[in-house]
Amino acid sequence: MPHAMEELREVLNTEIELGELLLQVLRQQQQSLVNINAGLFARSLEKEQNLLELLQPLERERIRLTAETFVPDEIGAPAGTTGLIADLEARLKPIVTEIINTNLINKSLLEHSKQFIQETLRVITSDYSRQLIDHRI
Repeated sequence: MPHAMEELREVLNTEIELGELLLQVLRQQQQSLVNINAGLFARSLEKEQNLLELLQPLERERIRLTAETFVPDEIGAPAGTTGLIADLEARLKPIVTEIINTNLINKSLLEHSKQFIQETLRVITSDYSRQLIDHRI
């Protein structure tokens, strides 16, 4: 059990580090949306996808190790559990909160961009009465 607890701590630390990197990428996305930089946005989306792909196997490993470490029928928690949970909460809660807030801001920026594009298309096509592309060419 102590070995599983140590493995769990390592997996969680790696997940936290990847979470911090993910937060940096989300901030890059936000800057690219504000600065209307499609290239940076595309690169940041690719980085985000790569980080999420790295997180998936770690999450499966975390679930497995948690099941090994915390047996539901046991009375009391394994030694070191309280410290692990307190440490994780202190490190993970601000990261997760910031990721959620950044995602909400990015969602709003994307919705604003979408409305801007739709309005621009409406104006250039005279309220959608003209075609944008001349198919005769």
